Amino acid sequence: MIKVSIKNIVSVLSALFLFNLLSCAVESHIFWNHVEAAEDNNAEEFIRDIQKLLIEDNLKQWKSSNEEFYDETHNDIDIEIKEKFQTGRIIVKSEKYIEDVNAQKCISGYNNLYIFQYGSAYEAKQAYDKFNASDDIIYVEVDEIISLDNDFSASDEERYYPLESSDSKIIENKNSWGISLMKMKEYDEFLLEMDKINKDDIVVSVIDTGVNRSANSVFNNRIISGVSFTYINENMPFEDIFKREPDFGESAYIDDNGHGTSVAGIIAQSTLDNVKILPIKALNYDGKGSELAVYASVIYGLDKDVDVINLSCGADGESFLYEEVMAEAEEKGVIVVAAAGNERQDVANVFPAGISSVITVTSINKDLKFSNYSNFGKMVDFCAPGEQVELIDFRGGYRLDSGTSFSAPLISAAAAKLLCANPDFTNSEIFNILRLNAIDLGDEGWDEKYGYGWIDTETLEDDIVTYVTEANGDANNDGTVDVEDALFVLKTVTGDAEMDFIQKARVGVYWNYEVNVSQALEILKVIVGKKSCFGK
Repeated sequence: MIKVSIKNIVSVLSALFLFNLLSCAVESHIFWNHVEAAEDNNAEEFIRDIQKLLIEDNLKQWKSSNEEFYDETHNDIDIEIKEKFQTGRIIVKSEKYIEDVNAQKCISGYNNLYIFQYGSAYEAKQAYDKFNASDDIIYVEVDEIISLDNDFSASDEERYYPLESSDSKIIENKNSWGISLMKMKEYDEFLLEMDKINKDDIVVSVIDTGVNRSANSVFNNRIISGVSFTYINENMPFEDIFKREPDFGESAYIDDNGHGTSVAGIIAQSTLDNVKILPIKALNYDGKGSELAVYASVIYGLDKDVDVINLSCGADGESFLYEEVMAEAEEKGVIVVAAAGNERQDVANVFPAGISSVITVTSINKDLKFSNYSNFGKMVDFCAPGEQVELIDFRGGYRLDSGTSFSAPLISAAAAKLLCANPDFTNSEIFNILRLNAIDLGDEGWDEKYGYGWIDTETLEDDIVTYVTEANGDANNDGTVDVEDALFVLKTVTGDAEMDFIQKARVGVYWNYEVNVSQALEILKVIVGKKSCFGK
């Protein structure tokens, strides 16, 4: 007979507990020196840990396709839990040290965030409830599934069919009709003619299903090597995926769905060669990813100093995590454009499009009417062509498709164009220039379907852009830089400046009735909303 003392039992249990704790720490850094981890805002390392976690989890589910990874469910409550917590992951923000030894994997070290991976939806739900009831956390979120914004009731036959594969015709007749409507090429010609091209590259990050750069010659010399947050090659040994640093090379972001290539194609076709595209693959062949994957993609883009981020994906609900990262993007001067979504609901109910700092875009058809599938609401900023648009097919050739997914990149392209003209434009300046030049549709002024309207980029050729990018500030071309130039700018922006405002501007912005470039620009900034008062 073997005798086991209480002391021995306690020792064994303590050892097992410590083993679990140390195992989690070794794999994910979460339990080693928490104070240092909480203060370590190394985005690159955090992104890498998330990347490995997500790809490993995707691979596990891929190879377990013949067996159920999560627990079987038999009633409505179980099904609801399984759907909401199907990734088995929760995201917790806390300034205090937290732990959960029941988690299979744990990641921390950036912005006081903790990522816990569990073995089942039910374990994740239990952990969520525990953390949600704790006073030590700021918030807890479920890493829910996030998907493409092209899921609406139209059949595939109604919204998609291939066009002839003739790459040579792309410039002549295979641009999206939206590119023609918005006069993207005309504005490019204006920039070239006026020699207004910013010499530095403008980078647009397309967070989507990836990009096939070989699908069309328009991508030649336009694609920056991207990264993937989803497993895409079942033939590549898992251990080989992480041998290429810091990202995987072209094979990582290959588009096995087609959506990302089409979105990137619109941007490439709409802009000059100095607008580069950074493809980030957050969504898989089925057009699905997770909240964490898209979040990490945004952080990756910010870490790479992109200028514009295009998000043609979304999920229902609200997200503190996304509110924070979008605020971070705004603070860094990065413009984020999001598709409103295609569920015929209030866009305030979805993210990221429902976040105020994001430029939210709805869809219109060739008759300039609101697309009946598009979301709407108070968070809408602009509309753009998105119905039956010509798109680059990721397999080569072209196709037709519909959705706000294809409206958003047109506005991303317009923002990139303004940065080509003047890289010093701030977010608010770009937004207000677009707003002031928008072509109104629907009810007079802003409305919940069309926002401020669609953008005719040819109107951006007006003196507002010319003046801001001029070296000498002679806005009216009379050979002198004086008060008349400031008034000219005011009238250009407002259509007809009010005299009392002009008097206030004369007194408040510049002195001695002499105006230079910076002083006239101050008046311009007052008009477009950057400043709320008149001051020297």
